[in-house]
Amino acid sequence: MQARILTTAYALLLGAWYYSEQKQGDLYSQGVYDFLHSTGFGIAFVVAGLLVGFAVGRWWVVAALLGPLLTLGYLQVTGYVSPWHDGASPLSIPTIAQMFWSALFLVMGVGLRRLWVSRIASDGGEPSG
Repeated sequence: MQARILTTAYALLLGAWYYSEQKQGDLYSQGVYDFLHSTGFGIAFVVAGLLVGFAVGRWWVVAALLGPLLTLGYLQVTGYVSPWHDGASPLSIPTIAQMFWSALFLVMGVGLRRLWVSRIASDGGEPSG
């Protein structure tokens, strides 16, 4: 149950981030834009993906990508064109590549969890998950 809650919460977070990425000039100031595109935020984004994948430990954690997919699909259907991304539609190659990287970090977290559990089992301990 906690894994589903965590996956849903991460899906909402991803959806909000992808929405703000598309609507950046309409929603906030240059300072917020700079923060969302800083190296520190990028590192935190990668670490969050790894941690969520590790905590859930199941392949279906990639369902969290439904958040950004639905968000971008909504923007696509409503005809939104981002002036900040050279007039590209929301479901374009760069955003699909971002979703691929997000999925990769989630799956890497799951792989790390599986490796950790198998390591504990091989050491004679009880795996917790």
